[in-house]
Amino acid sequence: MGIIFKQSFKNTLVIYLGFLIGGINTVVLYTRFLEEDDYGLVTFVLAASNLIMPLTAFGIHYTIVKFFSSYTSKKERDSF
Repeated sequence: MGIIFKQSFKNTLVIYLGFLIGGINTVVLYTRFLEEDDYGLVTFVLAASNLIMPLTAFGIHYTIVKFFSSYTSKKERDSF
C-alpha cells in the first residue's frame, strides 16, 4: 500500500468520523439538551458564520499583502 493511499484512506476515515460525530451531536444531543429557542439560535449562528467566513477570509489576504511589506524589521513582521 502506497504512502499516498494510506494517507488518503486515513483522511477519509477521519472525515467520516467527523460527520458521524457532528450528525449525532445535531440530531441527538442538541435536541436533548437545548430548548427550542436555543436550538434555533445555535443553528442561526452556525449558518451565519458559514456565510460570513468566506467574505472575511477573502479580505484578509489583501490586508496581509498590503501591510506586510510596510514592516522593515523582522520583529515587526513577526508581531504582525
